Amino acid sequence: MPVEGYLVRLTTWTNRGNKRKFGRVKALDRLFYKMLYFHTHENLLFFSLPKNAVPPVVEPGKNKDKYFMETAPFRIDELTGNIEWMSAPLNEIEKRDRAAAFEFQRRVSLVSESDGFIDLCEVVEVRPVLRADDDEPLGTFNPDNFEEQFVSGGYETGETTTYADYNTFEIVLNQSGESSQNSISSSSRPCIIRLQAFNRITRDRWITHLTALAEYWKRRAYEDVAEINETRERNLTTLHIPDEEMEQIIGENSPKWETASGEANPIVHRPLFVTGGRAVKFRGILYGHFTSFPGTIGGFNFRRYYVVLDHGARLTILQRPETGLQSAIDHPSYYYRKIRVIELLEHPVYLYCGPLTADDINGSGLWSGTPGVSALPRVYPDGWRSAEEDPYRCFVLRFGSTKVTPNVTGTTTFFGNPGLSMVFFARSRQERDLWVLALNSEIEKTIEFNKGINIT
Repeated sequence: MPVEGYLVRLTTWTNRGNKRKFGRVKALDRLFYKMLYFHTHENLLFFSLPKNAVPPVVEPGKNKDKYFMETAPFRIDELTGNIEWMSAPLNEIEKRDRAAAFEFQRRVSLVSESDGFIDLCEVVEVRPVLRADDDEPLGTFNPDNFEEQFVSGGYETGETTTYADYNTFEIVLNQSGESSQNSISSSSRPCIIRLQAFNRITRDRWITHLTALAEYWKRRAYEDVAEINETRERNLTTLHIPDEEMEQIIGENSPKWETASGEANPIVHRPLFVTGGRAVKFRGILYGHFTSFPGTIGGFNFRRYYVVLDHGARLTILQRPETGLQSAIDHPSYYYRKIRVIELLEHPVYLYCGPLTADDINGSGLWSGTPGVSALPRVYPDGWRSAEEDPYRCFVLRFGSTKVTPNVTGTTTFFGNPGLSMVFFARSRQERDLWVLALNSEIEKTIEFNKGINIT
């Protein structure tokens, strides 16, 4: 079950406390506090500034709990299996329908206005706070001055000298950042993010929900990879494909009658791509390069991004902050920071993949690793293997230049002008197909909704 609410962050994103620079002070002799609004979507724990947060609306007389509120616009009746309010009068149905639409837009707004997220698949443990040896100078928190310390001052960010043991919990994450590891080795120093809730009751509820979500999505990620792998193996056997090298050729270039007997797994290609219903449509790791894109870093290197596609054909690009560059000391970051939001429908956009991307990869000098055949075997930490050539796991988003004059038919000419292009590499051809399906479905659905087009 998703969970959201206000929490006070007491540590930095890279280490356990707010130490002074250059190691001048070894003990954690001071803490800062920063109030944030945390909310979960899929396996992502987003955080936003309080000014950008939109909490759920509390209906008068409906909230029986003092500290919690459960929001379920489409609550299912256990006896009938239908939505509870579907048998209500028409005016009540319209009221509930508007409330459900507002709740969906509220969740979309939370994602679009967030500053970053923590991947719950990288969480090892969510536990009550454990004081370390270097925390002794901080002292014990006095619960009587909570409102005086954090609320009455009216400041969302500041410094403090104490924190509350009874309402503070910790999120322990892997140092390597790989979700396949379920424990921390003795040689690695984990990241511990301390968060303070309002009281012990809310703290325990946060621990329970985050622990359940982390366990579920780690298991879900493992099963999804296993399902894709099993489906691929069955298709190789059914279509009599000798190896993985021939798979990409047959899958991309063969006529339909040769591949019609292949299996399309409904668990892999979910109806969610078309029907919607969630704020986050698709998400995952991509290796991207932005060509002639304003506000991006130049050069020809591909960078590792976490890309989130949300409702409204909005593409949010996030990246782990690069820390320790000036001091030559690596301080790994454990969260993803938002660096850019792309509205795919603000300008004409063209999406293509497969062999058509060869010119974008090789012709522009973006990829000069292996001339000729660029199929290299790859093994990922979650067990996924791939050996496709680069064009078969690549897709490109090309935007028309804003200064291009439309031709006589009223359409914009994409090719023949510089424009802007975003080249993305997925881990495999299967993941590329999922990204292309999600992008294409969301773009078409948003255009039809905005223009009022009805397909009959």
